[in-house]
Amino acid sequence: DVNGARVVFERKPIDKLTESDLEKIPVPEPYGKIVDPKKLHAETVEALRAWIKDKKLPQPRSPKGDVIRKVRVQSTAKIAIEVSGGTADRGDMVRIDVFRQANSKGEWRYFVVPVYRHEVAERSAPPNKAVQAGGINQWPTIDETFSFLWSVYPMSLLQLTKPNGEIIMGYFRGLDISTGAVNLSTVNNSSKLIRSIGVRTLLDFKKFVIDRLGEEFEVAPEVRTWRGKACT
Repeated sequence: DVNGARVVFERKPIDKLTESDLEKIPVPEPYGKIVDPKKLHAETVEALRAWIKDKKLPQPRSPKGDVIRKVRVQSTAKIAIEVSGGTADRGDMVRIDVFRQANSKGEWRYFVVPVYRHEVAERSAPPNKAVQAGGINQWPTIDETFSFLWSVYPMSLLQLTKPNGEIIMGYFRGLDISTGAVNLSTVNNSSKLIRSIGVRTLLDFKKFVIDRLGEEFEVAPEVRTWRGKACT
């Protein structure tokens, strides 16, 4: 808590510090025999400043003589969500929920809703905004005119048929929320990525599971769930 607001700090290695970072190092709370935290802070910052300007100098030390390897620096990260005695990172995408809707020509259009870890912790109902280019204010809202297909998790096996008829099969590795495109890894090489596959105008979008014998089975439309319970 800093001046009534919750702030995230990170422990940053000194070889990655810049002079602007020095302004973000907090004055420590009084502890042990430290009677003047502000003096300790000022001396530590000056030692670091001199070392940043000339790294040929000996590694900086605290006023107590300890080698300084990392320091706390205020970051721009968002507050993590407290869950069951731990925290959940707001940045982690747990899954994407896939929907489809017919256009005026009767052709399917596919929509993906990202679900983040912090939303699972905070929300009583799942998010309902589908990604598309143009920013979050342009994202369409999922309503009763959309049909839910299934949730896709990291390494779910997908088969995508592009508008030109090309069929791509691979494991889901991520979603670009600025465009709504997905990234897959190939079925034979998890380090080889197929990037930026747009999903809105796919001719077909399928999800598969593989059994213990290596047989592939297409997944039929599922019931959407939230915290283990069916939802709409």
